[in-house]
Amino acid sequence: MDHLTEPGIRDHLLQSLEQCKQMKFTYYTYVMNIGLFILFVLGVSIILYFKNKKKLTTSQKNKKNEDDRLYIVNRIRSLQLDKLSNYKN
Repeated sequence: MDHLTEPGIRDHLLQSLEQCKQMKFTYYTYVMNIGLFILFVLGVSIILYFKNKKKLTTSQKNKKNEDDRLYIVNRIRSLQLDKLSNYKN
């Protein structure tokens, strides 16, 4: 089979194929790096969005604090009434 080609053609073809392989590897690496970077940025953005979305607004915080305060006051009153009724009995 060697006698069917010119003496330098085989080496030239192998070198050309090696260059194509290297170029393809560089291209795939470049595309993979950009794709992973986009996925990373997208993931961090989604996490930050949902973290921020969970935060209560100022009015919601005030309402929650007021509800908590009312619950505690009512619980103390009921315990005091129970204690007073037990003391009277």
